Amino acid sequence: MNTTNMKEQTLYFYKGTAFPIIYGLQAKTLMENAHEMIVSFLKNNVSLKEQVEIYKNQLDHIEGLMVKYANPTTDKGMKKVASILGKDIDWIGAVWCTNVCALLKLKAIENDNMNGLLTTKTYN
Repeated sequence: MNTTNMKEQTLYFYKGTAFPIIYGLQAKTLMENAHEMIVSFLKNNVSLKEQVEIYKNQLDHIEGLMVKYANPTTDKGMKKVASILGKDIDWIGAVWCTNVCALLKLKAIENDNMNGLLTTKTYN
């Protein structure tokens, strides 16, 4: 099998909900970004326990809005979520994916069928 034409995509799940847009960065990069975010918070005296609460609160808020306004996922629904948050969809995706990675690194969620990462590879 020719792996030079392989495309890898990752979905980021929290409480059974995946962010509905495939985010452009690879999971490895997002895990590194999550690590940097955790370290940065620690340097600013935000404990690991406080960080878990921050990440979960952000994800809970985004998930609640997605369930209410973008279920099933539509472009219009995601734009409504972005409008309510006062952010663009890329920002929401970055927060969602990075927070899921941070929670995994902090062992605050399991990488199972409800939370974590699901990576697929397709070959052209």
